[in-house]
Amino acid sequence: MSEFVSLLTSEIGEIAVIPISALNNTGLEHLNPFLAPGNTVIFLGSSGVGKSTLINTLNGTSVQKTEDIREDDGKERHTTMVRHLVSLPSGSCLIDTPGMREIRIWTAEESVQDAFEDIAKFSQRCRFSDCAHEQEPGCAVRKAVEEGERSAGRLERYKKLLKEAAFERGNAEIGLKRFEKIRYKGISQLANEYREKKKWDAYR
Repeated sequence: MSEFVSLLTSEIGEIAVIPISALNNTGLEHLNPFLAPGNTVIFLGSSGVGKSTLINTLNGTSVQKTEDIREDDGKERHTTMVRHLVSLPSGSCLIDTPGMREIRIWTAEESVQDAFEDIAKFSQRCRFSDCAHEQEPGCAVRKAVEEGERSAGRLERYKKLLKEAAFERGNAEIGLKRFEKIRYKGISQLANEYREKKKWDAYR
C-alpha cells in the first residue's frame, strides 16, 4: 500500500493521498481535518467504489443504501441515483453523488499544462519549442523518463490529455460554427419576411 501511495503522490503532486478502508475502519481518522464543523465535502467517483459505504461508516448509521458486490465483475451495484446531503455528528456535511460512468475532459490545454507542471518545465529544455515528446532529437522530457526522473506512464497521460483537450476544443469550435450558421440563417429568414411584408404593404 505504501508503494502505491508513493506512486500516486509522485504523480499528482500536492494533492493529499489518504488510504482508508470503510469496511475495516482503518485510516478514517486522517479525514478529520476535512470534516471540521461547517465544512461540506463532496464525494466523486466511479459507480461501485464505495462512496455510500464510506458515508455510512463516517455517520455511524446506514443513511445511504448500498448493494453487495456483484460476483460476475466484482463491482458494487449502482444504487445512488441522485445527490444526497448528509449531516455528520461532527457538524460537517457530505454530499453523495451518483457514480460517474464516463469522464470527459472539458478544459483548455493550458489547464493540462498546469496540472503537469513538472513535464512543462522539462519541455522548456527541449531542443524544439514545438516538441511533441515523441521521436524528436533533443527531447528533454523523454530524457527525464529514460533517466527515471519521470515515469513513462505520466508522460503518456500528459500526451493523452492534451489530445483530448484539443479534440474537445475542436468539437466546441464546430458546435459554435453550427450555432452561428443557424443564427444567421434565422436572421436572413426574418429579413426576407420583413421585405416581403413591406412589398405587400406597398402593393395594398
